[in-house]
Amino acid sequence: GGIAGGNKAIELMGARTGAFTADFSRDYETLEPANLAKYDALVLNNTTKLKLSDAQKEGLLAFVRGGKGLVGIHAATDNFDNWPDGAKMLGGVFAGHPWGGGGTWAVKVEEPDHALTKAFGGKGFKLKDEIYQFKEPYSRANCRVLLGLDLSDPATGGQKGGRQDNDYAVSWVRKEGGGRVF
Repeated sequence: GGIAGGNKAIELMGARTGAFTADFSRDYETLEPANLAKYDALVLNNTTKLKLSDAQKEGLLAFVRGGKGLVGIHAATDNFDNWPDGAKMLGGVFAGHPWGGGGTWAVKVEEPDHALTKAFGGKGFKLKDEIYQFKEPYSRANCRVLLGLDLSDPATGGQKGGRQDNDYAVSWVRKEGGGRVF
């Protein structure tokens, strides 16, 4: 249900704002460079363990580095653990989800003035969802973190992740060449 709900939300955002239209596909041929060229951005909505050809990998890197956008939703960080350039482009790799879907977790807004977080008015919130933790190449040196887990919340902070630095980003943006990643 998460993929269908995410697709519907993307479709509705485009329709309501008039900012974009969305095409949806589960076909790997969609990721061929000639097809990607028709788009301004690619959304990986809960994809996991994508099996891209070398041409698709190079095409995706060229697409983003050439000025296009890439949005990774939820499991998208579980795609490129065996493709270092793809992992670097996305900004991090899935390393477990100690904050499981059965809990409600506190999120803090780390960039309250950013266009993507302004709607929160600088206020944190709680979210009932499965929250991922990330491993290399994730680093704040390479990612501008917009939202992170608020470990001062007893339930959230009481759950232990595996990062020595206790840096549990939830959402970030980054540049990749001439393109942008969210």
